[in-house]
Amino acid sequence: MPYYSLFCCLLFSATLWAQENRPALFPSCSDPLISLAQQEDCSRKKLLEYIHLHCPYPDTALQEEVEGLVVAAFEVDEEGQIAKVKILKGVNKAINEAVMQTLRGIKGFQPALKDGQASKSWIELPIRFQLNKLLDAAQEKEYQLLWSGPSQSNQLKKKELKTLLQNESLFVRSIQGQNFKIQKLEITYWRKKKLRTIYLKTPKDFWTEEVQNLLKEVRRKGKLFLRAHIQDRYEVIVVQRDLELI
Repeated sequence: MPYYSLFCCLLFSATLWAQENRPALFPSCSDPLISLAQQEDCSRKKLLEYIHLHCPYPDTALQEEVEGLVVAAFEVDEEGQIAKVKILKGVNKAINEAVMQTLRGIKGFQPALKDGQASKSWIELPIRFQLNKLLDAAQEKEYQLLWSGPSQSNQLKKKELKTLLQNESLFVRSIQGQNFKIQKLEITYWRKKKLRTIYLKTPKDFWTEEVQNLLKEVRRKGKLFLRAHIQDRYEVIVVQRDLELI
């Protein structure tokens, strides 16, 4: 019994210290019922998920096939606002600006605590930009981008593509048969060195004015690259499917 009492006392002290001293945390990850290590792990995962869903791959970088690692840093002030953002290691201007703009858009951070008081702190974040390398071969087989209807051909007529997007019939299915709602959809059209990309964030309706304008441009022998972002438990998965207009 004395051993048990000592353990509880030590646990309480460690928890109290963690509440008085901790780093800044992503919204919803500050929970006194879980350990500080779990809160920090939650914050890292949520931050990367946010970047994944809200930071687009710039069109100029896609056209020039630019890849690389960006290391960004941002300051969270005592109010939990993003006060400053800077690039410690950049790739090119377009990608650097996309990262900075995305980080500035984060709201509601839990500020760092020092001796129980909110304080300013800096967070460093590495972000890798890669073209069509988001899934390895094994993972690619586990998830498929599909649509409602009997035909699942990668060759579509313009009318079929229009119907597909109008009816919001796109979804992702895992190898276990579980269907996932698409959180973000990227549509890239390429034909004769002409490249254009549309980003639909949390699309409630795929049939936007931007998509309608894109469909006016598509022609036979053009290529469409669809990249659907889903969340499976705590992991963000990007599933790609390449289509050809016939």
